[in-house]
Amino acid sequence: MSTYVLEPTNKHRASILENLKRFLDSLDPAKPWEITIERFAKERTIAQNKALFGLAYPLLREATGFDVGVMHNQFCKKFFGAVVVRGPMGNESLPRRTTTTDENGKRDVIPWDEFQKFFEMVQRYGSEASVFIPDPDPFWREKGRQAA
Repeated sequence: MSTYVLEPTNKHRASILENLKRFLDSLDPAKPWEITIERFAKERTIAQNKALFGLAYPLLREATGFDVGVMHNQFCKKFFGAVVVRGPMGNESLPRRTTTTDENGKRDVIPWDEFQKFFEMVQRYGSEASVFIPDPDPFWREKGRQAA
């Protein structure tokens, strides 16, 4: 399987589209083919994930004593919404999705810009709890504006 990102600013966009058409034309017409095209969204970065689990959550855990897993679960519910599911021991409120899985439990890492908003929500909570959570990179907000 091959994956390509066709970006609007790519100066070779026209030739990439021509190559794609040639490739599709070359497929054996006697066999079925599955072709999937979806909008590209840059996933959250490893650095962003490290900032959440290596910076923000440890600072909050130290100040509040809350378990990191419980905090992440509750932040996901606040950010994405919650659903009530029925289990063997009764109903339970779970996040609609997490930062890495969609509503159906399938891997779906949120885009970097949505993750930035998630991190900002955690920072706001920290501020309300008198815990300063610094930006992971002094220029991350500027980088976000440039990429938008």
